[in-house]
Amino acid sequence: MSESRDHLPGEPLSVVRGNPDIGRHSAKAARRSAQRRRRLTLPEVEQELGALDTPQDAQRWLRQAYVWAAGGLVPGTVASAMVRAAEVWLKAHDMAQVAGRIRELEQLVADLRRPRG
Repeated sequence: MSESRDHLPGEPLSVVRGNPDIGRHSAKAARRSAQRRRRLTLPEVEQELGALDTPQDAQRWLRQAYVWAAGGLVPGTVASAMVRAAEVWLKAHDMAQVAGRIRELEQLVADLRRPRG
């Protein structure tokens, strides 16, 4: 039976010589792994994202989606869904703005067409 190069004859097999810093390295790896597995809670999400009432809010949401995805806190599919939701909100917001402006212009045209007395 051949002896392991890290195991001395007569030494229990539980004693293994190797990298003396392995504990420090494994602790760092464990922290990184835990951070990747960490899930955001609904209160955290609501607090970080805040309201979605203005285009600036949508920009904040998009930035946060990027940060969470880059940091491994949300999967790419979730980040994509967050981005899509902000895009849809922006489109609806823009459409509401345009519709309001069209109504104003229609009223202006109607007023201009009205005979003056």
